[in-house]
Amino acid sequence: MASRLENLPDKVLHRLINPMLDGYNNPIGYVRDLLDDNDSEREILEDKFKPTGLVDDIFEDADFIAALCKENWDALKSTEPLTQPLERPKFGKYKVEVKVSISKYGNEWWNVNTESYSRENCEIISRTKMSNGELDYWEGNMVDEDIHDSDTHDVEIYDVTLIKESKNKKPLVEGVSNIIESKSLDDLFKMRHLIEEEILLRLKK
Repeated sequence: MASRLENLPDKVLHRLINPMLDGYNNPIGYVRDLLDDNDSEREILEDKFKPTGLVDDIFEDADFIAALCKENWDALKSTEPLTQPLERPKFGKYKVEVKVSISKYGNEWWNVNTESYSRENCEIISRTKMSNGELDYWEGNMVDEDIHDSDTHDVEIYDVTLIKESKNKKPLVEGVSNIIESKSLDDLFKMRHLIEEEILLRLKK
């Protein structure tokens, strides 16, 4: 699910994010601290944005803010008012390939094709060939396994691939799309200004 913080105007995002970047010279360090095991930066984010009423999942929100900072670091770091719209990151679905190093304890069943004049001879010859390395079971097909225990040694993210991008974003308020479509461009600019001022006013309370 995408973060509902996406619905905040640029001016409000800049005002709330700017103080959180104090002490950071580039987005790499801030993004690392925001998303890693140390949850102090996420707690600061939650405290800053809680008055908006849009904080749902702190990791989703941190994900959005981290991506926003990567694309707009200079603008968000500056205390000067925004002169250009923020570049908004696109929310998408990803396939995460996980590499697991594991030891398994159990039994496997393999089918290996070989030739002989009788079933009994085939069993004896196959056993002999396997012992001297002339017949390798892994050249056949594994048909079943029965694992009764295992030890996991290491788990790591091996690769991440974008599956698809989200398409239609749900409006924050039901019916808001119809309201927007019915307004002129001048009216929309006036509404944006009023909404930004109202949000900032409420955040000060």
